[in-house]
Order: sequence, then structure tokens, then C-alpha cells
Amino acid sequence: MLAAVLRTNAVRGRIAMALNDIAVDAADRATPVVLDSIRGLTFGDALAVLRGGPTAATDLLARSARGAVIDAMFPEFSNGLRSDATEIVSAIVSARTGIDYGAIARSAADQAGNAIFRAIGREEAAIRADPRRTGDPVLTALLLGSGR
Repeated sequence: MLAAVLRTNAVRGRIAMALNDIAVDAADRATPVVLDSIRGLTFGDALAVLRGGPTAATDLLARSARGAVIDAMFPEFSNGLRSDATEIVSAIVSARTGIDYGAIARSAADQAGNAIFRAIGREEAAIRADPRRTGDPVLTALLLGSGR
């Protein structure tokens, strides 16, 4: 009976909305981590990015900050999944199914982290395809002057 209720569109839709709300707050927690990682780039990193492919900067950022981004977002997902409204349902589901909500929170943070870097990569690729759209003459000159 419980499994049937949990599979209904109403319950699944509400869970999706709750996870989206959590993801927004989690992304806010990740922003300073991403900015700190960008500030820590070296001159060699900048040259490699300029000479790299359409998502070179994003790839570098993901390699250097992905773990820290997920760690920054994890508490938000963990707390969200343990809120008062879901605590009772979580206990029932956990007892019936053995579901590990910590693992679910880690997975959700991981997926949100991947989504952040995909979005950054799309923006980077668009800027590299048309650097003039940024309106930044220095960035335009650097990207167009790097053999493109």
C-alpha cells in the first residue's frame, strides 16, 4: 500500500518540487566555493584555458572544485531530506525498504553539482563561439587572438 502511494504522480511531483527547492538553496551554498576556485587559478591555468576546447575553463573548474562543491551542497540536501515533514515518511520508508537517506542526499548533491558544471560549460562554449557577445574587449581579444 505504501509503495503504491509513494509511486503516485502527486507524491512524485511534490518530492520533485521539494528537491528543486533544496537544489536552489544548495547552489547558493556552492557559489562561494566556485568563486574561490576561480580566484585560485594560476597564469598557467589561464593559458591552458585560452588554448583549450569549448569547455576548457569548465573542465578545469570541475577538476579543481567538484568535490568541494558537492561537499558544500550536501548539508542542504541532507537537511532537506530530514525536514519535519519528511521525517515520519522517511522513517516508515527506511524501515520498510532499508533506503539510506544519507546516500540519497549525497547522490542528489552529486547530480546538482554535475548540473552546475554542465550549465557553466554551455555558457563557456557559447562565449568561445562568439566572444564579442560578452561586450568585453579584453576577453574578446584574448579568445580571438588565441588561434581562433
